[in-house]
Amino acid sequence: MGQKAMALIFDTDFQGSIMEGEAIDGKFLLKMGKQYKEWILSIPKVVKDENGKDKTEWMDVKPFMVKGKLGGAKPMYLLKWNSLYPLAFNVKNEKKIFLSPDTSEALTLDMKTLEMIVPDFKDTKILPELLGETHDLRFLKGMKKYVGGEEGGGMKGILMFAGIVILLASIGYAVYYFFFQNKPS
Repeated sequence: MGQKAMALIFDTDFQGSIMEGEAIDGKFLLKMGKQYKEWILSIPKVVKDENGKDKTEWMDVKPFMVKGKLGGAKPMYLLKWNSLYPLAFNVKNEKKIFLSPDTSEALTLDMKTLEMIVPDFKDTKILPELLGETHDLRFLKGMKKYVGGEEGGGMKGILMFAGIVILLASIGYAVYYFFFQNKPS
């Protein structure tokens, strides 16, 4: 069992929902029926090795800690439904100097802002396309929630529709044959 965690999963750029899942072995797992949707809880970052060549290292994402009602805290990750990676941020410290309008003296303001970290790939062994191919089936199964389908519903739904059409056609033919064809002359 992993650690209980929360995620704000964005369906669009500005709309999302908070869901609970588990953080296990560097992945966030969200149970959707009998299936699991997973996100990697680290992002690739390009660094120079000792020979001066670019290589990709994986940087763990630090979650936001959300306080609960009873004083405990749970980690919360920011995720997007169509991405394998969470949104990650660095705290950026800035000092700005302003002039006070009343006294005209210089005021120094320490500002902390969040700066988004963008995943970066330089290593040819690890590409988004490669990761996308390995997670392709899980990604498509996870999309059924957003298009209104049920799990395993594709072929099952088509067969059920075809059966209903055949049943209604045979009932219609029987009604036509018994009530309209066999009239005594």
